[in-house]
Amino acid sequence: MNGNTPVHEGGHSVPLKEYIEALIAERDKAVKEAMRQMEQRLSGLNELRSDVVKDRALLLTRERYDTEHGVLEDRVATLENWRGKAALVMGAVATIAGLVGAALMRLFTGFFGT
Repeated sequence: MNGNTPVHEGGHSVPLKEYIEALIAERDKAVKEAMRQMEQRLSGLNELRSDVVKDRALLLTRERYDTEHGVLEDRVATLENWRGKAALVMGAVATIAGLVGAALMRLFTGFFGT
């Protein structure tokens, strides 16, 4: 064997030019397959990015949360304040009703003489 005739797989001799062309063709095939796989991965990543962008649009910003939460805190404080005042008024009404009821009972028992 001379230096221009490499041994290819399978043990047979091929001319150097054919051997190099075969190597280049195999490399080109491998590069094309790698590029195809990379494009698939990039396509998948682009879809994922699109989903993330859509999801991000659904999220509430911190600024908007703070504003909305402040409004809710004010409303809750108002309701708590009103509830406290309502409890005082209801207590007063119950006391007055009790006093009126007691006075009426006293009046009727004194009036009818029991």
